[in-house]
Amino acid sequence: MEFGASASAGKLLRSAVGTMVFKAKDAKLSSRLMKVMSDIKNEDTLSERGLRNVAEGITTDAGKQYLRGFDFNINAALKSVLYSPFTVATATGEVTIAQLIPAQQLRYPSGATHFSVQSAFVNIDFGTGEHAISFSNVVNLPIDLTDSEVVLTPSAVPAGTGTQVYLLLIEFFQEVNGIQYPLKNGAFNVLNVLEVA
Repeated sequence: MEFGASASAGKLLRSAVGTMVFKAKDAKLSSRLMKVMSDIKNEDTLSERGLRNVAEGITTDAGKQYLRGFDFNINAALKSVLYSPFTVATATGEVTIAQLIPAQQLRYPSGATHFSVQSAFVNIDFGTGEHAISFSNVVNLPIDLTDSEVVLTPSAVPAGTGTQVYLLLIEFFQEVNGIQYPLKNGAFNVLNVLEVA
């Protein structure tokens, strides 16, 4: 039962993240997420053996820590791609990357000329299965030495109760004749859980 519940929790998170997950994932995402959800479930100290669940485990600091920093694409982990400090305002979901110099602070794939960043603020209730998401604006910039402050503000605070999850998506593009094309079907794209509250 616990195994099935952990698998369902992983599927719920993927569903809650919506279209972002299709832009940055790896072949082992389901199994890696299942392991994380199982670890979170193990933090449930209230339920009987066999009935432990993610909804209780995620309320603990240790449970949140398992999900914090999770990369949906293990081949493009945030900490190995973005070398610029950022802040997350948990009340609004606003993500700020101050003084970003793309050519110096991004590890970008060969052939990339541009990149885009977008954040998302998800409210997810692992007990009821209800979830809501708000996306920020998309900031698209050339990979050059221009110093930029990137501010990503979700359109609203998502409705509902439960666990608040803050995500960051980085996509890479190659511009040819004024049109930007996704690089290698998103193999180098980043989707990371910045914070869990």
